[in-house]
Amino acid sequence: MSKTKKSKENEIQKYKTLDQFLTPIIEKFSFKPDRDFARYLFGIFNNQEIYYYAINGEMCFTLQEFSKYIKTNQSTVKKAFQRNNLKEKKHYFEINLFNASSQEILRDTLSPNKRGRKASIFLTFLGVWKLLPTFRGDLPQELYDWFGEKLYTLMKTNQLTSGEFLFMNKVRELVTQVIGDKSKCFVDEEGFMYSSKGEMIIAKTLRQLNVSFQYNAPINLPLWLINKLNKDYPKEILIEANWTRIPSYITADFLLRIIPRTVVEYWGQMNQVVYNAKREIKEFIYRELKIKCVSIEANEDHNIPMLKQMLIEKLEGVSN
Repeated sequence: MSKTKKSKENEIQKYKTLDQFLTPIIEKFSFKPDRDFARYLFGIFNNQEIYYYAINGEMCFTLQEFSKYIKTNQSTVKKAFQRNNLKEKKHYFEINLFNASSQEILRDTLSPNKRGRKASIFLTFLGVWKLLPTFRGDLPQELYDWFGEKLYTLMKTNQLTSGEFLFMNKVRELVTQVIGDKSKCFVDEEGFMYSSKGEMIIAKTLRQLNVSFQYNAPINLPLWLINKLNKDYPKEILIEANWTRIPSYITADFLLRIIPRTVVEYWGQMNQVVYNAKREIKEFIYRELKIKCVSIEANEDHNIPMLKQMLIEKLEGVSN
């Protein structure tokens, strides 16, 4: 091997990024598809607690617990499940239970003869909704009505996501938004969460342009800039922004992994005193740190082709 070739390989090895080392480890040990596996209380029905499991962003219920809620033999529920031609990933998940944490969560809900099994069926909310009318008796009908009222109440009190509740991903499957977290209620086809629809659209557009980025990236402020803001920056703007003290860092919507150093800011709000003051300070900081700021205004995310063209033009001359 020539010295030149060997030195180039050493350079490549030298500049390997941390994610290149971590990705294989994460993929090897991550628990899929239910790595967000957790049990939550949904509410009280018929004097008993109704629990659901958060799996892939969906509310799911075990067949055993579902049969307990409607006081029906589990074998009857299983037959109804098999008879109704339910679709996997839409009406139910079949979850591998090799993960110790999931076994711990299920320990009190699975019967002793089912503990330690490799897989279990979890009905999604839609699966439960489809099965309930197939059972006779007052209790299944009462649970059906209770589920509907509970969901309606959650939506009315804005405890579910606002804006779009469902959207299509690349393979044209319905993907639910994240439930219960208003700050991250927009999810793209890659599974990443964003604080607004505009930010989600910008992220998807940047990926289409093959531009790598970090979302909500912290940018540390050097001491000289903190002193300058304290000493020279207009106090009235700091007061309008509710900045009682200068922070040690600010957060950029998108920090692009390109040269020169560039951020993309989505200014999603208009005519708000506090928001406008914070914008003015952030733009001042970017100028002082010689960071190129690509601004996307609140109405510029509505036309995606125009947004894409605008980003191409504003990022012209930069390199990955």
